[in-house]
Amino acid sequence: MQNHTQLPTGLSFSYETERLILRLPSTDYLREIHDFLYRNRSCFEKYEPTAPENYYTLDFQQTLARCELKLALKLSSVRFYVFLKKIHLPSSARSVCTIL
Repeated sequence: MQNHTQLPTGLSFSYETERLILRLPSTDYLREIHDFLYRNRSCFEKYEPTAPENYYTLDFQQTLARCELKLALKLSSVRFYVFLKKIHLPSSARSVCTIL
């Protein structure tokens, strides 16, 4: 989705800090977003009881990502998805942080 889209001046598809990546909506990582939402559905439903029934489906998230990107291109509103960079922990740690 993002490769063929021209962004307004001053807006980037992603921003990075030492530990985070902020990204505009894109179908490039839609499965990761869907997986995160689906795995945490019970937690989110406590705070978003009015979400549409199909909110946690891949199709809904794809439609939402496209709508959010269109709004960003119009500079109407901008929503960034926050991803943790993969961080290699000290050798004493047993795991590596994962995206989302």
